[in-house]
Amino acid sequence: GKVSLIDCGQFKALPRPQRVQLAEVVYEVDIYQKMVSNGDADASSLSAAKTRLADQVRKFGVTVAEENENDLDLWCSVALFLFGDADQTLPGGYSSNELDDTSPIRLVTSFPQELVLLGRATVLLKGISKKLNVPFSLAAQWAPGCALTMDAASSPMLPLWGNEMYTQSSNTNQKGGAPSKQNKIRFRQVIRLVKDWGKGKGSRLLERVVKTLPPKLKTKVLEAVLKRQEERDATPKL
Repeated sequence: GKVSLIDCGQFKALPRPQRVQLAEVVYEVDIYQKMVSNGDADASSLSAAKTRLADQVRKFGVTVAEENENDLDLWCSVALFLFGDADQTLPGGYSSNELDDTSPIRLVTSFPQELVLLGRATVLLKGISKKLNVPFSLAAQWAPGCALTMDAASSPMLPLWGNEMYTQSSNTNQKGGAPSKQNKIRFRQVIRLVKDWGKGKGSRLLERVVKTLPPKLKTKVLEAVLKRQEERDATPKL
């Protein structure tokens, strides 16, 4: 046979909360699979891993029939079906074959819209790797990135261009005096922003940062941006 490229012609951008939830699910899948593959986890540790994984699947918005709500094996099997290894045995006797009567997907009553297209893509990747006999663990590949996402979510920080760099409330003291040294913005800081985010970010930068600067500094920044734009336009394109 020949290798063909499958182009779905679709894409899905997940909102930040769903990205964090997805990272938590995939991370727990990786932990569970490693515990099973190592074979050194005791029953209590494995049960705790199942509970955490089931909680993450519920948290993402997947629902099952009411009579199956307390079936930890079902919740884990749903996560493993979507993000686990192709040869991973599902707990509770569930089948990894989507068309099988014991497939965990058959017991799912609803999926969040954010998960539908993503689930199709992950199952497709697993199917291709299994058919071509290429070792591939989606959860293991994604786990480091998921850990970074979870870590960033625990201490979120606004990017520099998203902060209100200069406000009337912060640039004067309580007596209405001059701006303090602590609150002053150095001109080179703004220029650095322009250099770093000038490509494709110029309009957002001007709206979020430059408009909050003092009049004199704002004029200098705008002149610098205009000069850079003129120089860019005058440069012959190869």
